[in-house]
Amino acid sequence: MRVAANRDQVAQQVRSIVAEILNIFPGRVDETSTWQSLEADGFNIEVITQAIRKRLQVEATTDDIESCRTIDDIIDYLMGQPQLA
Repeated sequence: MRVAANRDQVAQQVRSIVAEILNIFPGRVDETSTWQSLEADGFNIEVITQAIRKRLQVEATTDDIESCRTIDDIIDYLMGQPQLA
């Protein structure tokens, strides 16, 4: 099932999910943000991954999401998923 048709939509969804889970102002999350700059720990990343899988209906692993250096890297990773291609 195709949920997000383009990169901008995926980026908006990812930023929204990250801000919601970390309980931070959405404007604080941009494509250059890192897990460290957002003060996200392993538990937060697991919850974020689950939310991404559910909302975007993709097969994403916590290890893959956690290994992404920036939010932009997460978006690139997700855009490469067959469900969004």
